[in-house]
Amino acid sequence: MASVPLNKILDAIETTLNGSSIDFSQVETYEGQLEDIENCLITPPSAFYEIEMGRSESENYLIIDTTLNLYLCANHMKGNKPTSMYTILWTLISEFHQAAIDDYSCFFTGFERLGIFPGFCVYRASFTLKYEPGA
Repeated sequence: MASVPLNKILDAIETTLNGSSIDFSQVETYEGQLEDIENCLITPPSAFYEIEMGRSESENYLIIDTTLNLYLCANHMKGNKPTSMYTILWTLISEFHQAAIDDYSCFFTGFERLGIFPGFCVYRASFTLKYEPGA
């Protein structure tokens, strides 16, 4: 039984974001961009992603579940535009529940507002990727 390499999981996450019905202008791995907003170019709607943690219960290092965080930036909280924050959240919850990441199923676990900055807001949406052979 072999684990899916983390890079393969990250590639599948990026593929899901780039194939989303949300037309993101920026999709990148999260590398602290929101920690230094004054010196980073952020162009909403944008999505940054990271694997926060992984867990194994076997000696062969099979990752049985992992936590995915999406940092989402939008210009508006609510509205009839497909790029408003609440629309982005709802759309991605649905799209990630349907995402195929090898033998991992994706479950939404929660979201929170991280900040409102001049011109955009930032939320973090969290998911658990759970190993389910044959899923």
